[in-house]
Amino acid sequence: MRSLLAFIGPKTLSEPMLPLRFSLDWSLGLMLYGTVITWLMRAAAHSSPWQEYLFWGGLPLLFLPLAARAAWPGVAAGERLIHLIVLAELSFLIKVLFWPINFAQFDEFLHWITASDILEAHKLFLPNSMLPISPLFPGLEVVTTALANLSGLPLFVAANLIVAATRGMFIAALFGFYTRISGSARLGAIGSLAYMGGSSYVMFDSQFAYETLALGLVGTILVAHVELSAAGADARRTLTVLGLLAAAVVVTHHITALEVLSLLTAVAMLQALARRARWRLDLMTAALGGAFMAVWLHLIGNPLSDYIGPVLDAGVSQLLPMLKHAFAGSGGGSVASAGRASSRQAFVAADGSHTPVWLQIPMIVALPVTALLLANGFLTALVHARGIGLTDPGGGWRGLVDLIRLRWQRSWMLLIALLALTWPMSVLLRLTASGWEIGNRLSGLSFLGVGIVIGSSILHWWQRPEQWFAATLAGLALTVIFTGGVVAGWGLPATHIGYKVEGDALSIEPMSIDAAAWTKQWLGIGNRFAGDRCNDILLGTYGRQEVITSLYDREDSGALFRHPTLSPWDREIIQTDRLDYLLTDLRDSTARPYLIGYFNEPTDLTPLDPRNLMKWDDAPGVSRIFDDGWISIYDVRAMRHAP
Repeated sequence: MRSLLAFIGPKTLSEPMLPLRFSLDWSLGLMLYGTVITWLMRAAAHSSPWQEYLFWGGLPLLFLPLAARAAWPGVAAGERLIHLIVLAELSFLIKVLFWPINFAQFDEFLHWITASDILEAHKLFLPNSMLPISPLFPGLEVVTTALANLSGLPLFVAANLIVAATRGMFIAALFGFYTRISGSARLGAIGSLAYMGGSSYVMFDSQFAYETLALGLVGTILVAHVELSAAGADARRTLTVLGLLAAAVVVTHHITALEVLSLLTAVAMLQALARRARWRLDLMTAALGGAFMAVWLHLIGNPLSDYIGPVLDAGVSQLLPMLKHAFAGSGGGSVASAGRASSRQAFVAADGSHTPVWLQIPMIVALPVTALLLANGFLTALVHARGIGLTDPGGGWRGLVDLIRLRWQRSWMLLIALLALTWPMSVLLRLTASGWEIGNRLSGLSFLGVGIVIGSSILHWWQRPEQWFAATLAGLALTVIFTGGVVAGWGLPATHIGYKVEGDALSIEPMSIDAAAWTKQWLGIGNRFAGDRCNDILLGTYGRQEVITSLYDREDSGALFRHPTLSPWDREIIQTDRLDYLLTDLRDSTARPYLIGYFNEPTDLTPLDPRNLMKWDDAPGVSRIFDDGWISIYDVRAMRHAP
């Protein structure tokens, strides 16, 4: 028991007085090293069997040296920041090099549609049937199209420049935020490295998507808040700066805006409980951000309940039976059945393909490593919130008593450390079929707390350069967490493992792109199309067609491809949705979908019957106007206008 209490108990954080040095040799050398490793990770051809080993073997080789130098004792804060920014940009580059000629990830196509609408029509809030909520939060698209218009750059190049700048801005802001609330640049660097181990950081937060820009703005809000407080800025300056930043987040991404407003409100409440001097100003800041959010939702019609509500309801409804099953054991009866039905099998895609065991190991190891570091550093981070300097002689268990008595001076440190408690929930949600998306989004928020707690843990037992064993353990732990996060958030699709049916980025290939581009050249733009999920995003971007979806049109176009004969229901869908053309892809009959489903609603994962897709050849009034062997396009305008 004493050993356990010593392991999890609060410790005094301290750093020896070492001379801080900025080494230009290390900075330039590691920058060159990281660039070469990144190039080697993507050097193999798409069809090469070596590409997986190069990518996954290069990932820890890229991270470990840069992370070790950024976390090393005695390194100047400026050099730590350089290594963090280099890591942030190189981790973005490995995503870009997956498909360097254009967008490849599913969410990027959705925002590509919105940005293209703004460029072509010079208007905001034009409908986007693939993601109806995207035009209502156009912050990312406004910035990107502005850069494209001013510079003449293609949209793809402008988008990548914006994302690259955003990632650098975020990691610099996170480092500054951690440094200010903890009083240690080294703890700030280690915490930032640990944050990179979140499942959403390398791939999801590198996409051309509204959450990417919003995350960079959130980092800026956090560091601006603590810097303004430290400088004792007056109310006018504080409200102006933070109000403008909060407004920018509000018009950029809904969920991120709710998260940052919750953080601002929570820290104001903690300030009030501790009777800190600026608690009223902090509460005014949160109220101002909330007012911006309320006004914006009122102007756009408050779509969040319809958009977020079903996702939350499905995730929670599947998580609860799974937890009941876990506690009930084998005697759970119907509860056990519900738990098995709601859970998703780890490392198994929707089509039944398995992740290789050698690739599962980093994620499996990352979970207990993260848990051990959190257990070791959580109470230490909490107690550190009460002190003034880095070395707090009043720490230890007595410091927890002071927290209970509402005696703390670092409200942000306390709040961010408490956020680490949400990490287990994010892991559990990823085990449910409907809660996977919620868990992935929650990862970014929970790792704000995970970063500062892991930083507190490592800073305690690795203090001097000559502690080689501690340095090795710290470097390996951070590397395992980073690699495991990439596996959890990206997995096998991080490399080109061949075409996959409805595999998002793995389904983007020249034949489908050519078919979509053909529609724009020969049919014109703005025709109403129905097709499968991955061809829809290509039709909306390369083809500039209007795709019907259940999200926007409230009709499931998949019904048109599930029955072997033409039915009155098919005619009704075509006429109700004013369809012009249908696109069928016979590859949908060759395998189950790799990720979600064939259409916008994953109602059936059974491979489609090719006879159902080819029934339109014999349908009266329907013409097949395009056929490349797999993909066919049918003109159904005559049926649409038939009585």
